[in-house]
Amino acid sequence: MSIKQEWAHFKTIWGQGSDLILLRLRMLRLDANEQLAVIIKIFSAVVVMAVLSLIGLMAMLLGLNVVLPDIWKIRVFFSVAALTLLICFGLMLWIPIIWKHSSGQISETLGALQNDIRALRGEKPLNISKD
Repeated sequence: MSIKQEWAHFKTIWGQGSDLILLRLRMLRLDANEQLAVIIKIFSAVVVMAVLSLIGLMAMLLGLNVVLPDIWKIRVFFSVAALTLLICFGLMLWIPIIWKHSSGQISETLGALQNDIRALRGEKPLNISKD
């Protein structure tokens, strides 16, 4: 190859590589924005969990405190307490699931970006496996 051909090849690789890296960085930005949305969801779930825990605790205390012959009042208070505690438990199980899903997308994008850079260098891409 002549110097002119090598220079043209270099310009082509440089242009395509920079476009590819820019595209990957944009994808990373989108994934980071999604991660922020997940953090907001987690925070709101924690707030809802705290409020429901308070309601459940108050309902349980009122249920224990009520010593009236009317058995329905006690059952209502205890069922409200049980329902809110079940919802809190469900939210606690939901948080790690959405966090793992969101983190996986960012690591996939970073792995693809790393493979693109390795391909531009002429190296063999890494084998990235999904967990």
